[in-house]
Amino acid sequence: MVPCFKTDKLNVTFWPSSNSLAFVNGIEFVSMPNNMYVKHQDNSVSFVNSKIPFDIPDATAFETVYCLNVGRATVANINDTGMFRTWLDDSPYIFESA
Repeated sequence: MVPCFKTDKLNVTFWPSSNSLAFVNGIEFVSMPNNMYVKHQDNSVSFVNSKIPFDIPDATAFETVYCLNVGRATVANINDTGMFRTWLDDSPYIFESA
């Protein structure tokens, strides 16, 4: 996730190394509301057994590692909601050591 606010411009540049080959299948842009993550409000989240609020700044980047389909089977990327993610069955992570 890369923040791009109203006055920002996002430039994506590919600079190949010599004697290299690459294939870019796609780049996904998803609109997200500002302040999606709580900002020291009455409903702030906090660590367990703590009253100190925990915030995630809007400029923080995230990387998807796994998409788990809780309580259901694997969903292929072509059956996702248009974002082409593969959702894995969560049972190996619950009933087996993953």
